[in-house]
Amino acid sequence: EERAELFSAAEGGSVEFEVMDLLYSLVRLFKPRLVLDTGTHLGLSAAAIACALRDNGGGKVVSIEFNPEWVQRAKALILKAKLESFVTLVQGESLPFLQSLDAQKVKFNFAFFDTATPIRALEFKELYFRGMLSDLIGFHDTSRLREKSLVIREEPQAPYIQ
Repeated sequence: EERAELFSAAEGGSVEFEVMDLLYSLVRLFKPRLVLDTGTHLGLSAAAIACALRDNGGGKVVSIEFNPEWVQRAKALILKAKLESFVTLVQGESLPFLQSLDAQKVKFNFAFFDTATPIRALEFKELYFRGMLSDLIGFHDTSRLREKSLVIREEPQAPYIQ
């Protein structure tokens, strides 16, 4: 049983508050210096990660979002929380951005994949096979029962979960 009804979020599509707590705790525990967050949406996961980086004494989260309106909303949240020195917001498609990074210079100590589900595995493979991931990797929404609680016709969950 997934029990999705027990989780709470700011709005549909945003990261759940419980997941924000988990992200904060993981960053506090593992102390990454460079974090990747794909699928910024409202900026909640980026903010949780940035708070932990601040409390750890430093680091940076690179958060990528395709939708320019969501980037503006995330930017407003990050500024209001005074976290701008810990967050780089990138507006654009994640795969071309990740492909443009220099694998000799960029290593993510923690990556949290939360874009559209068909893209997440591709993002992971792009970074993994170029040796750009280390330490900790997380994928949002991986319940094998997810399609029972969330049906998105243009974004079937089964291929992603596999």
